[in-house]
Amino acid sequence: MTKQDLFAYQDTVAAATQDIHRSCGDLEISVLWDDGKLGMVLDTHKVRLWNALGAAEFHITHDELLEHGNAYRGVLAMIAAAALKKMTV
Repeated sequence: MTKQDLFAYQDTVAAATQDIHRSCGDLEISVLWDDGKLGMVLDTHKVRLWNALGAAEFHITHDELLEHGNAYRGVLAMIAAAALKKMTV
């Protein structure tokens, strides 16, 4: 693993985190990737969302994350729906 690989990986996760926040609109949520693991996860990611009202957990493969295809958009839609259902009054 090179520094460039790690920076590219971090950029991918950071961009996905921004997409999650955008998909949830004005909701205040926290996002945790892979239980806070510092190293690279290249298979299936665990994404946890929470706020004071609730929590939810999702899984997405690293390939789906990189491709930004239908699977990625589907996970974002599931996250937004769960956030509205579980993390609002």
